[in-house]
Amino acid sequence: MNKIIISILIWLVCMPCMVAAETSKELEEAKEEAKKEAGALFDTNETEAYTEKVHKLMDLCLKANDEELYYKSWSNLATFTFRHNPQKGLKVAEEMRDYAKEHDSKYGIITALYTQANMSVNVGMDDRAAKLCKQAIEYKNQYLPKVNFTHLYWMLAKINLVKFRREEALEALEKCQQEPDLTPYQQMNILAYKCEAAFCKEPVDSILFMTNYTELQKMIKKTGKTSEFFTSQNIHYAELTGQYDKMLELAHQKPNKVLRYEGIYKAYKHMGRWKEAFDTIHLYVMARDSARTAETRRQTEMSSLELEAARAENEAQTLRLKNQQLTFVGIALGILALAVFLFIFMRSRHRAAMRLAEVKAEQERIQSELRIARDIQMSMVPGVFPEIEGLDMAAYMNPAKEVGGDLYGFLLQGDKLYFAVGDVSGKGVPASLFMAQATRLFQTMAKQGMMPAEICTRMNDALSGKDNENGMFVTLWLGLVDLKTGHLDYCNAGHNPPVIVGGDHHGDFLEMIANAPIGLWPELQYEGEEIDSIKNRLLFIYTDGLNEAENPQQEQFGDDRLLEVLRRTNFENAQQVIESLKQEVEAYRNGAEPNDDFTMMCVKVC
Repeated sequence: MNKIIISILIWLVCMPCMVAAETSKELEEAKEEAKKEAGALFDTNETEAYTEKVHKLMDLCLKANDEELYYKSWSNLATFTFRHNPQKGLKVAEEMRDYAKEHDSKYGIITALYTQANMSVNVGMDDRAAKLCKQAIEYKNQYLPKVNFTHLYWMLAKINLVKFRREEALEALEKCQQEPDLTPYQQMNILAYKCEAAFCKEPVDSILFMTNYTELQKMIKKTGKTSEFFTSQNIHYAELTGQYDKMLELAHQKPNKVLRYEGIYKAYKHMGRWKEAFDTIHLYVMARDSARTAETRRQTEMSSLELEAARAENEAQTLRLKNQQLTFVGIALGILALAVFLFIFMRSRHRAAMRLAEVKAEQERIQSELRIARDIQMSMVPGVFPEIEGLDMAAYMNPAKEVGGDLYGFLLQGDKLYFAVGDVSGKGVPASLFMAQATRLFQTMAKQGMMPAEICTRMNDALSGKDNENGMFVTLWLGLVDLKTGHLDYCNAGHNPPVIVGGDHHGDFLEMIANAPIGLWPELQYEGEEIDSIKNRLLFIYTDGLNEAENPQQEQFGDDRLLEVLRRTNFENAQQVIESLKQEVEAYRNGAEPNDDFTMMCVKVC
């Protein structure tokens, strides 16, 4: 009887554990099934189906308390949505970041930053993507040092490789090697990226390549794992070791058209097969320019390459004729062949010259139109500033191209001064058109006496939504100062923090609420801020073309240098401060071309 009672008690104790274990197993199986279903739809256009599967997977992750897969799934949803609708994708990433902050999820915040960085890369905003990566890495090192986040370093390395910054890319990869619990596959990726770094600029670092390529091949043999990225290094190896036939064979196997034709062209060029090289470069340029609109530049490159290939073929033919001992008939045939070749060459050269003349005429027409567009754009920003007692004001704008996306403006109404500085995403004509819209809206709403936050809200409603199909946006800093009291109301829409000079530190960046840039999402309510008085204190507003200006070594001017210059500049008047910064930036560039539009404004209320 006692044994029966003991058995019943044991069964009653163990039964809940058995049920819980079974439930947990069922939950894991359901989660894996949902993960496979979502993964199968990721590369399709089935938006509704994929979204439904990911939401199902996220619900299961919440039940299983799987934070990592929960945010990875959310990140994949943002990336998928961004691919089909950039504005919606940005909103999904923003929602993920807000949710992670609300629930104090360090993993979620880092994943959200990575997702936003990935989107920035996809729209060509590499500098912004690099900043987000560095911010995520700093956050990870502070809160999750024992969690592996190799993909952050890989993205940072890729951005630097695109910009030919070998040393910065290698620095990111060295730090990546210090991540905890590196898998063999992750170690192999790091080695492959180092191989790419060796070839990212001239001269090729052959020692760097061979060291990492050798180690990569050992790990491929040991693990049996490979990828398209790993096998791409075989083309580099064949080129470096002079195995051009092998290089040609491998290049033909590349699925990416641009990389395939580039590799084939290089192989033919190394082999001295100029005719095939010329034929391939046509295909390469067509593939490379398929997503571009720069037809003029493409025609110029093609004409130049045609002349180069013809000259090379002519030299090769002449050399072959000199080295051959031909009979009289052979010599006659050779002379005839040479005459035919020269005729074809001269005709080809004539056609190329005609095409170059047409291209030049088209370039001159475009340059003329761009000069007119620049004059129109510059006329939209004020060049004369109020000369009234108690106000000292000056500004400067220099587009990196003929036309640009920076803007500034002001409006004086009695004792109230509205002033603004902005930076439109991108450069060139599209940015200048968006800039014109933003400038017009600012002037119109300032004349109605609105507060800065309300102006930003109204501008965002006007510039975002269905009409903004290209997903353009503008960062804007907008202020309203009372010239009698010095009271400042302002609103920051995703712009760089201004510097307010004076105080205990002789100048500091203004701390502000991080509102979103204008144009990304409709129906946002922007928050404004205020300072009791800025009398006798210099306010310096600028665009990122200043602090991100690069020298010939592609090193940025930086926030610290900007602050140091303003702190040591003896204020005489606003124009003198503007001129001092222009000279500092030009000296720092040391002849390097501007990499972005460059605008600054200086305001002082006395």
